[in-house]
Amino acid sequence: MTRGQKRGNNSEAQSIDESKDILIETKEGSKQLRIPMDSIQVWPVRHDCTEAVWRSTKPVITWSGKCNPKSDKLHIAVFDYSHPQGEDIIGYTTIRIRQLATEVLTEVTIPLAYTPVPFFPANCIISLKLGKPAPMRKTIFLVRHAKSLWNYARETDLGVSAVFSEDHGLHGEGFKEAEALRTQIKLYASGDAKTTNEKRQEYTQEFLECDSILCSPLSRAVQTAVVIFQDHPHVLRSRENPSENVVPESFAKRGLKQPANTPIKLMSSIRERRNFGSRDCVSKYRGHAILRHSQKHLNKYYGPNATEPYVLSGAQRRSLKLSCGDLIDVNDCTDKWWDDDVETKSQFDSRMQQFMEYLQYCPHRKIIVVGHSMWIQNFLVDHVSDELRSRIPEIASEKIENCGVLACDTVFNAQSSDPEATVEDIELLFSTSFKSNSLRRVCTSDIRLKRPQTGTTRKAHENTSEFRYEGR
Repeated sequence: MTRGQKRGNNSEAQSIDESKDILIETKEGSKQLRIPMDSIQVWPVRHDCTEAVWRSTKPVITWSGKCNPKSDKLHIAVFDYSHPQGEDIIGYTTIRIRQLATEVLTEVTIPLAYTPVPFFPANCIISLKLGKPAPMRKTIFLVRHAKSLWNYARETDLGVSAVFSEDHGLHGEGFKEAEALRTQIKLYASGDAKTTNEKRQEYTQEFLECDSILCSPLSRAVQTAVVIFQDHPHVLRSRENPSENVVPESFAKRGLKQPANTPIKLMSSIRERRNFGSRDCVSKYRGHAILRHSQKHLNKYYGPNATEPYVLSGAQRRSLKLSCGDLIDVNDCTDKWWDDDVETKSQFDSRMQQFMEYLQYCPHRKIIVVGHSMWIQNFLVDHVSDELRSRIPEIASEKIENCGVLACDTVFNAQSSDPEATVEDIELLFSTSFKSNSLRRVCTSDIRLKRPQTGTTRKAHENTSEFRYEGR
């Protein structure tokens, strides 16, 4: 892990400002190493975590601006933030770039500066790998969670009944919405349904081809993802190939479990922004406790012991074959990931920048993100192109409906050192609509079933593929 803060772009600054460099004092020969801030990458702090995992890809920038894999070195420093005086460097080492393998984890041992047990030196073992060049044009699919207990309370009593609830799950209506979307995904994946709009059909096919699913750690998002992706091709592939994740053999020697190929990754940076009074954005669950909490709520509606048996049909209650533990990777949320206080705009922008950096440099071209209404709205406001904003001005003021899916054709700027993305086009999928107090834009379902169900007579549906604007 390297430590530092990336300096913003400044076209006028041609030379490195030494006052903003970081000075590392190494234990070997008491040498001092001055590292330019522009060449430093930082990973977030992990508290109370013995096996921290950072699922992120970051660009490595050489000091001279030229890359020579044969001679370039990667400087790795480990900092301890538990000291009252602030951060303290406790480990430092270097490794040549040529020693790292592509797409295979390489272990780097870093001797620590202190010994927890007398006469037994401590080491920190870091595993990292070189990534392939990432595509700069990607399709990001934004999925809002299904109707939660808070959403339902807002509709019935203006949220009074749920104002003090924390990290609440889905309402019964939300599970119905999730099952409806799950059914549509299954129909499209099996070829039993298609859209009459070529552009939307292309985006739908890309949705089914996604090989990366990211999710907010809040329970309502986790439960939505577990239900709607039960039959997604990416989930089915991961179950057929459980050993896709390659880890060093020495993991087993140290008694560490090999991670399962869980297809859905939790990312704390996707959590909803906390405003004044929004207790629904606060949690008390970390790591696998997130899964236990979410699964407990799912068991109220699914399985033979469901306590809410009349919300879903019998077939739906029996259809949840994969649990939270089968699908979810929690390694990014083993630390305290929520905000106890109101999150400022700068704090929100900082974690949004971390997320965009992950999107830009990860190797995936088609990515699904399960998040929240305000988070999605901020994403669109910050990144839609001027042309798209002028063509669809309501995009910045409307919210995507619960369990809605929005495809975003996104282009990243490869010349920028900071994550810079532009959404050049959007498309509503799976009968999704945008809603607001004054305007509602409806995307018609335009689904055509290719063959009728057995024993029934069903007329093919061919609705228009255009948007309708309905004033209110």
